[in-house]
Amino acid sequence: MSDDLHIFGKKIKDIKKATFFAVAGLIAMGIMFLVGLVLLVFAPQLGEESYRSVLFQIRHGHVYTTAYEYVALLEASLIAYRMVGLAVTTVGGIGFLLSGIGVYRELGIRRKNHGQSND
Repeated sequence: MSDDLHIFGKKIKDIKKATFFAVAGLIAMGIMFLVGLVLLVFAPQLGEESYRSVLFQIRHGHVYTTAYEYVALLEASLIAYRMVGLAVTTVGGIGFLLSGIGVYRELGIRRKNHGQSND
């Protein structure tokens, strides 16, 4: 049959390919959205940790920065994590919405076709 779906060598007869991929996209975009939110929420901790590791690598554990340099470098690190988190959250959220629309349409088409008889 052309409607059969093979995953890891096994047939899945009850799920159409479009529905399967729409649901998989929905799950993937939802996970991407959550990862972006985690990056946004934990940006201060991640930024400070990455700043400290860079300082340790450059100066072998000795910190000779002034308060102004510390704040400026830490702020740059925080901004980087916030921007990545914002981008991942935005792409994940928009993808989640579009995938949700695809799943809704696919389920609506399946219900509509299921209710019709093939006389």
